Amino acid sequence: MLRVRGKPAPPGFEPKVKAPGLAWLRSKGLDPKLAPPKGLRWRAFWTQCMADLIDAYGPVCAYSGVRLDGVNGALTIDHFRAKSSHPARLAFTWSNYRVASLAMNRRKGTRRDVLDPFRVPARLFQLELSTGRIVVNPASSDERQRAAHDTILALALDSREWRRHRRSAWEDYLKFRHSRDLQAWFAANAAKFPFVFAEARRQGLA
Repeated sequence: MLRVRGKPAPPGFEPKVKAPGLAWLRSKGLDPKLAPPKGLRWRAFWTQCMADLIDAYGPVCAYSGVRLDGVNGALTIDHFRAKSSHPARLAFTWSNYRVASLAMNRRKGTRRDVLDPFRVPARLFQLELSTGRIVVNPASSDERQRAAHDTILALALDSREWRRHRRSAWEDYLKFRHSRDLQAWFAANAAKFPFVFAEARRQGLA
């Protein structure tokens, strides 16, 4: 997981999502400041801002740090603070949205033991490039280390499949490392694995 810098809501967000969302809540007799009743069937106004989210953050899953292209995962909007258990207005609040793969969105669900990509400390999650294994920065506080380990377990970020995925990206890079085509390869591929290559740059290896 990489730290994601939050971006301001685009000009069209208020009329497309927030205003109609809050009006819909009021039409249902619901207080936007309170959690909604169990089983509420939401009007998904937030889907109207998917293109805006991609413009702001790119098609990159905030949790796995992998660019999504429809082949390696469908793009979804995750409500970081779950709409079923938090004030209803957050369902229509730009700052509560995270770009996420469908798989990560489902794993996170309504869990509260997942760190927020907007607030995760820089370099808390690190990577063994040769194995693809995620490690937690040992210089972090005990509390942050526990929170990071809980996040890794909750989202299965260090599963065998994810390790292989990250390792294969690094091994593919190494094949081109001393090639005249490296610059072209890097331009075409590094953006697909921002977490891997951010770690490679931090370690002085790319």
